[in-house]
Amino acid sequence: MHRSSLAISSLLILSGAAGAQSVDRTRLHPITVPIRDAGTLELASGSWLGRARSVQGPQSTVVYDNTCPWTGGSQCCGSEPCEDLYDEGRIPSWSDPMAPPCAEMDNGIESFEIGYCTYHPTGEVDIKISWWDHNGGGCVGGVPQSPIVAPAYNGAAFYADLAGYGLPGDRQGGGNLACWTVTIDVSNSPFCLLSDGDGSWNSGHDQFNWAFQHEMDSSAYGGQTGPIIAAEPDTADPGACTFDDPCTAGCGTGLDTEDQYWVNTDGGSASASCPNARNTGCYSFGGWSENPFASFHLKLTASGPCGLTTIAPVVYCTFTDPSTKTWCGKMQCPSFLGCTPRISTSNMCDGPHKDHHDYDLIVTGADFLSPATFVGSKAGRSDIPFSSGTLCCRPPIRRTGPQLLLGSPPCGGSMTLRLNDPSVYDPVLNQPPGTVVNYQAWIRDRLSHYGSNLSDAIEVVYR
Repeated sequence: MHRSSLAISSLLILSGAAGAQSVDRTRLHPITVPIRDAGTLELASGSWLGRARSVQGPQSTVVYDNTCPWTGGSQCCGSEPCEDLYDEGRIPSWSDPMAPPCAEMDNGIESFEIGYCTYHPTGEVDIKISWWDHNGGGCVGGVPQSPIVAPAYNGAAFYADLAGYGLPGDRQGGGNLACWTVTIDVSNSPFCLLSDGDGSWNSGHDQFNWAFQHEMDSSAYGGQTGPIIAAEPDTADPGACTFDDPCTAGCGTGLDTEDQYWVNTDGGSASASCPNARNTGCYSFGGWSENPFASFHLKLTASGPCGLTTIAPVVYCTFTDPSTKTWCGKMQCPSFLGCTPRISTSNMCDGPHKDHHDYDLIVTGADFLSPATFVGSKAGRSDIPFSSGTLCCRPPIRRTGPQLLLGSPPCGGSMTLRLNDPSVYDPVLNQPPGTVVNYQAWIRDRLSHYGSNLSDAIEVVYR
């Protein structure tokens, strides 16, 4: 599903070159040296972790991948120090009708990989990187989008000045071309990017923007320093490797990247201090497929949602001490054997092949071998006296078929329900994003004169 569905949504972007942008092949330079992997820079500490160290954790997902080089030969885009080069791409949200499993409304970016070429010595390379959810700077139909700002980081969701971190350059001392990919680890303080630009598909400009600024005087080298160009549509389907686990295509082609980029020159136009700078505006290299796709090497990895647009499940209606009340109203009472069943949910994106159907309801600590059922409601919370405790899901409610609580006696009973059953409130089959659902477990208590008892309750906001 990953590549084929995303490819469909990307084809219009890839095939439709913007008609109003300027063509500038003078900044298109062949890469005549190997592109080497510099490893990982941990931004918080300034430490280089090496190529063997992966910053990806068990919940990490590549949410954008634009790394396929041009089959006609690798190229880089030359730039001047007073130019900010802006590019675009898209991270799909779950509201996209062709969204991959576990697409989120927002993404905690824990690392990003960029590619660049330079003539400067190692340690002197100064690159500034910025991100915006959308419209930080970019081109739509060949027209620059507002705001047109300088410096590049105004209003950015993330900004990093990588000067002084030892970015590799020409290790022979300067004057020779060197090209690198480098991963920047920001997992100690992830930054948040909204999916589809604002958290919702097709509700405006759905692409993010990012800026690359190479603060080196490249005039002496013919303006040949700058980002590596990627996004080869003939190598893999458009959008390949976005949310692929693993990336079967080998390299990505940038979901909804466009054959254009925006140059923002400080002051708006070339000046005496920047005589070789382009004027502010939209540019391409002449159009696919005779020329490289006008997009830059980038890979984004997220650790999961960053919480700007999602709400974690909330447990409520917890247990009370039965010795203080003859009836545990508005709270739950333990069973006759003293068991206190607890409800929880699994992370819907756990596991190596992340899928919404992995979202489970779980009850633990219940009477061993007692029959039980889950009840659910979309009507909200309640505090209705029921059996030995409180029904905390407001009617109307729906309940599942009974299960036996397996485990160990006396209070080791548990049950799990995979939420892909239409008999329950299911996050995939029945619920639009943003739906609030309340769940509770109802358990047979044979030794109690009430006949049953209840777990605490949980409220879930579906993404």
